[in-house]
Amino acid sequence: MWVMECPKCGAYCASAAERSWLPECTSCDCDTRLPRVHQYYELKEKHPDTLILFRCGDFYETYEDDAKTCADVLGITLTRRNITGERLAGFPHHCLDTYLPKLIRAGHRVVICDPLDDK
Repeated sequence: MWVMECPKCGAYCASAAERSWLPECTSCDCDTRLPRVHQYYELKEKHPDTLILFRCGDFYETYEDDAKTCADVLGITLTRRNITGERLAGFPHHCLDTYLPKLIRAGHRVVICDPLDDK
């Protein structure tokens, strides 16, 4: 179990680590992820066997199991997001030409995604 502060209602809520894909506030039932990250998880749900490289500013980010896979294959750092505790690995967008072939040679299907506007 881990505890987080809900950015919507301010309550401190406990969530099971196994539910880190969809962390929800137990006080107000809101999802604590940023809107752009919702798009990532919606796409991941539709394509669970595909690594999703999700563009966030000047970086491509991956989350949870995709992050672990990318960190292992590419030799990049695996970290955790502070507010939700979800695993995260990423690399600068200009490194795509170097990292994409490595993922494909390792036998992974890869999707490159630019998120839709948050508005």
